[in-house]
Amino acid sequence: MEPTQATAAVAISEHFATIADVDEAIRANAAIERIQSQGIPEYIAPRRLTAFEKPFFERSLELRQLIFMKHFYSESDAVTQIFQREHERNRIAAKSEKVPRKYLDSFRKTFRDLNDECNNAFGYKVRWFLDLGCAPGGFATWLLRNNKKARGTGITLSSGSGGLQFQLDAKLRERFWVYFDDVCRFAMGQAILGTPGRGFDLVLANASIMLGGDVVPWNQSVRLTHAQLLMAVQHLAPNGTLVMSLKARPLHWIVDIVEVLRDLFTSVVAVKPQSQARRSFVYMVCRGFRADVGSKGRYILRLRECLEYLNNITGPIDAPSGGTENIPRLHGVEGEALADESYQYVIGLFRNAWIRQYSAIRLHYESALQPSKPVDPELDSSTSEDVAAGSQ
Repeated sequence: MEPTQATAAVAISEHFATIADVDEAIRANAAIERIQSQGIPEYIAPRRLTAFEKPFFERSLELRQLIFMKHFYSESDAVTQIFQREHERNRIAAKSEKVPRKYLDSFRKTFRDLNDECNNAFGYKVRWFLDLGCAPGGFATWLLRNNKKARGTGITLSSGSGGLQFQLDAKLRERFWVYFDDVCRFAMGQAILGTPGRGFDLVLANASIMLGGDVVPWNQSVRLTHAQLLMAVQHLAPNGTLVMSLKARPLHWIVDIVEVLRDLFTSVVAVKPQSQARRSFVYMVCRGFRADVGSKGRYILRLRECLEYLNNITGPIDAPSGGTENIPRLHGVEGEALADESYQYVIGLFRNAWIRQYSAIRLHYESALQPSKPVDPELDSSTSEDVAAGSQ
């Protein structure tokens, strides 16, 4: 019996001998002529590609190459063995008292890289900032050290409620106030946040990437993302800046949020620091908050509708009567088709991030295929699920 596309792809990926073999397979599979003549392979759609994403897949070579790379990478026995060793090493290390400090330093370096890629956008300019999901404190550490007059407010779950240990140095805590609580409670008005008179000139919205995607229900993760955006709309000062982490996929609800950011800010860029290049998210750096009273009120109401939906929904992520496809729309009109210009905008926004992630995965894959070549272990390294899974 002839193998199906899906089983053939798995068999091929398990027997790649070199990264050159992988490159050749991706070149052949990602060619638009092949897609147009043979369609999208069964092992890519619907497992790794939603119906909404298909037009993006067809229009972007970079996205096609990344998705095929993720597939071959995740099916590789050599890569799986490396992840198993990393998982065991991290499991043992998690019992060490040094781990929280390593997480702190890792995130501090990530924000340093983010600042460098944004031409020092956050050095010596910040006065008041809000850090959503502030533990372990790496972003706040960098900001307070590089903005001597800055003051910050953070929200994070306590370690007893499942949050990371908050590790900000005692001296810096004199300029930083922490609420040990759930961001969603503040977003829904169930807890009150102290806010400077004009609002915060910087909001960091990165709590959702701290959730364990393999153990946290999908609706909680997506709900937290929407809650962070609601907090930013409510509390940003005019002309303020938002740094928000988002999945680097053109999913229905991600594109909807991107359109909102585009409407509310004068500048929106997607940044992927090299230190987190393999992970499947980007930092959206949004500058020049320009919402008037009317647009703020409209988006606040719509975001609360989303939070209610996501709080009450049950079932799988792709359920036809629920799931992400039925999240109330934030931008535009319900059921309205995406304009061609919007496809081009989103592809242009994510293109460099897709290229960087592809290159980082390829480098790690090459190391896995060459056992004699050392692989650089990272404490917060991406899991196989994070890099390659099809979660929405």
